[in-house]
Amino acid sequence: MTSTQSFTTTSTKVMATVRTESIVSMTSSTISIFSDVVEIDPPSKKYCGFYEHVDLNLDQGTLHVSYSSTGGRVDFWLLNEKQWREWKSINSCEDSRRVKGVASRFASDSYEFTVDIQSPGLYYFLFLNTNKKAVSITLSVDGGTVRTEVTMTQRSTSYSTQEILVPTQSVNTITRSAGFGLLFFSGIALIIIGGIVLVLGRSRYRPQEAASSPWEPQPAPPADVPALQAQTQDTRYFEILAKLEELKTRGKISEETYHKLKKDYWKNLAGVAPSPLAPSGAEPATGKFCMNCGAALPAHVAFCNKCGFKQTSRIKPKP
Repeated sequence: MTSTQSFTTTSTKVMATVRTESIVSMTSSTISIFSDVVEIDPPSKKYCGFYEHVDLNLDQGTLHVSYSSTGGRVDFWLLNEKQWREWKSINSCEDSRRVKGVASRFASDSYEFTVDIQSPGLYYFLFLNTNKKAVSITLSVDGGTVRTEVTMTQRSTSYSTQEILVPTQSVNTITRSAGFGLLFFSGIALIIIGGIVLVLGRSRYRPQEAASSPWEPQPAPPADVPALQAQTQDTRYFEILAKLEELKTRGKISEETYHKLKKDYWKNLAGVAPSPLAPSGAEPATGKFCMNCGAALPAHVAFCNKCGFKQTSRIKPKP
């Protein structure tokens, strides 16, 4: 017999999620072209002022310029070569301010600006000191802005759990006896014993052919027929008894079946219980024996009760 049970189990699954994030970082910086301090002495009485200049070869691009003056205000020009030659040809401080440069600033102590250089070449950063004392000027010239792009990748991993329902079937198999066992083997033993009894009975009770004349005298059985008959019955009985004992020992038949078969066999074989202790030469109290099978018979019967053989009128006298 097989039974099936269905049930559901829960399976937990761990899931990992990887997240990638890119971060772009932009940085900008300027290229320093010049950074230094320019010192200018005060002018003498016969001059309106003293000047100093810084000559730089510049490329095309954006230029960032700043300066600061300590000690007094100054005039400033950013000149190309043509403008520089024009400025030098002027002999007065007032007229010099009429020269138009790339960039200019007058009477200032600081200035900061950004300018686009259209063509590369030599440029002049010019300062004029008209004060009665020396001045100190800090000049910074930076090139175009350099931008740097930096990409950083960040990876993060997160974990989560997921429960999954898994259907499952359980199959249980139970095996029970189909009724075989002691009863089955007892039936086999009965069939075997019945076959043995049938064979022995047929061989013992097979009728002999009748004499050609029912009045013809038959030879008398030997004097020791009853003893031989008892001995043969006892021998068969104990052989069958031994087989029954073996079947009972092996568990093929039960105790009750053993005693029943033992009793039934002896009744079919001899008609009476065995008497192994009787003397072999003892004679029965009956008046005669069967002419065919030697069985003890009453004196008045005409046919044998065992084999059915017709008896003659010969009767064994009593001793």
